[in-house]
Amino acid sequence: MGRVEIAKKNINEALEYFEKALAANPDHLQVLTFITSIYMAEKQPEKAIGRVEKQITLSQANPYYYNLLGKLFQTTEDFDKAEGAYKKAIEVKKDFLDAYMALGKLYVVKGESDKAIESYNDVIKIKPDIVDPYMLLGNIYEKQGNMDEAKKYYQKVLKINPEFAPAANNLAWIYSEHGGNLEEALSLAQMAKDQLPNDPGISDTLGWIYYKKGLSNTATPFLEESAEKIKNNPIVLYHLGMAYYKSGEKEKAKEQLSASLAINNEYEGAVEAQETLELLKQADSNSEE
Repeated sequence: MGRVEIAKKNINEALEYFEKALAANPDHLQVLTFITSIYMAEKQPEKAIGRVEKQITLSQANPYYYNLLGKLFQTTEDFDKAEGAYKKAIEVKKDFLDAYMALGKLYVVKGESDKAIESYNDVIKIKPDIVDPYMLLGNIYEKQGNMDEAKKYYQKVLKINPEFAPAANNLAWIYSEHGGNLEEALSLAQMAKDQLPNDPGISDTLGWIYYKKGLSNTATPFLEESAEKIKNNPIVLYHLGMAYYKSGEKEKAKEQLSASLAINNEYEGAVEAQETLELLKQADSNSEE
């Protein structure tokens, strides 16, 4: 009934219905979530937070309410209070995976990688057969430049789910860029592409591996697809430009490499992009003489 009133945009009637439902069952998480969603949609986060805090006074042993409160605080970028709420949820329910995961993601946002790693490892201790914590640990280590650790966690993901495309894609990228086996990288990228055929990031990975194997004509369609979907990304444009260059499409190569460097001239590969662009310009100059 409350959702019907929301659909009709009868906000007050919906709130009244949900409040009655919550009074009848003070631990009904879904109902409290509906109430907070209404307040957030109305751009009244303080009311959403206040309503959860009020309900917690009636249900102090409900870990899900603390977790909901943490999400609301995080949405309003009150990170310290969000952290406290997630920790309280865990205190009430020691094996509360969602709260551990939320806490880990909060630490990533705050730039506190060591604490995020600890939270994700807590999840693994409780439930070692889900992919999320391994994947997120791989992401952290990859961003830190610790590719050996990143590989280890992506490989663990694939042991749990051999067809998990994001891990296959990231592992393929590491193999292709950091001294791994290109054939293995290609196999992983192809599998990821089969699982998520419309993912432009995977298309970029697959195309770049074909390029590194000397198959520029095969690489180009994948890199074009990626550049079409991921706008103004210097690395994607660099990859496409280099594939055009190796395929003999000099004007297209100049266009993409120039666009890439105009966005950012300090990314990994920017030096090669600049050197290739200079070669192309020099070739043009020589042909005019």
